[in-house]
Amino acid sequence: MNKAGVTESGYEDQVLYRESLSSTAFGGFAMPHTLNMDANISRIAVAIFKKAIPWGEHHVNIVFMIALNQNDRNKSSEIFSTLTDSLFDDECVERLSKVANYEEMLDLLVEFIR
Repeated sequence: MNKAGVTESGYEDQVLYRESLSSTAFGGFAMPHTLNMDANISRIAVAIFKKAIPWGEHHVNIVFMIALNQNDRNKSSEIFSTLTDSLFDDECVERLSKVANYEEMLDLLVEFIR
C-alpha cells in the first residue's frame, strides 16, 4: 500500500498494533486495518491463499487489507459490514480461495453481496 501511494510510512506498524489489540481474523478470512483513517486514498488490497495461513488463533485463506481515508468515514461501517456479511458464508470463502484472477474475484463478491 505504501509503494502504491495509498498509505504513508508507518502504516504497517499501525496495522500490527491494531492486530495486537484484537485479531481481525474471523474463520477463513482476515480484515486487517488501522485504528486511524489516515490513508491518502481509500483502498482494499486482497490476498487469496490456496492453502490457509496461520493468523492468530485462526487459519485464513483470504486477507482484505483495508486502508481508509478520513473522507470515507461515513462509509466505513458499510464497507466492513458488507464484506463480513458475505465472508461469514463459508461457501463464499471457499469459492474465493479458488478464483483464478481479479475479475473472477470481483464477480464472486458481487454475487454474494447482492
